[in-house]
Amino acid sequence: MLLPCRVTVPTAAPPCPVSGRRERPTRDVLEVVFSTTGDLIRIHSYGTDCSAAWDAALTSGRLHSRRDDGTFVAIRPDEWTWLQGIRPLASEWLAAVEAAEREWTARAAIRIQRYDDRSNGLIDLVVRSPGRR
Repeated sequence: MLLPCRVTVPTAAPPCPVSGRRERPTRDVLEVVFSTTGDLIRIHSYGTDCSAAWDAALTSGRLHSRRDDGTFVAIRPDEWTWLQGIRPLASEWLAAVEAAEREWTARAAIRIQRYDDRSNGLIDLVVRSPGRR
C-alpha cells in the first residue's frame, strides 16, 4: 500500500522502496524510550509493531518492523518536527548515561518527564530504569 502524500521522508534519507510500506493509524502515538542499557534511545510505534534506534529513525525517517520482514512506516512530518525539538533532551540523556553519572542521569530523567508532562500528546517520552521491561 502506498503512503499518502502527507508523509515525507527527510532529504538526507535514501529513497524508500514502494513494497513493504504500511500506513500507520493516525491515533497511533509514537513512544520514545530512554534507557540506560542497549539502545539508549529507541522510538516505538506499537500500533504497527515497528521501531528504530534514535539515530537510525532520524536518519532514515522511518521505523522498521520488529519481525524483519521488510515492512516499515514513515515518521510523519509533525512527529519529525517534534523529534527534532527534543534533540537537546536526547543529547543530555546520552551524555549522562555515557558518563555513568547517576546524579546527572537522574536530572536528565526528571527533565525528560517534565517535558513529557508538557507535551501535546503527539509522542510519549518514557524513561525506563534498569531491570524494567
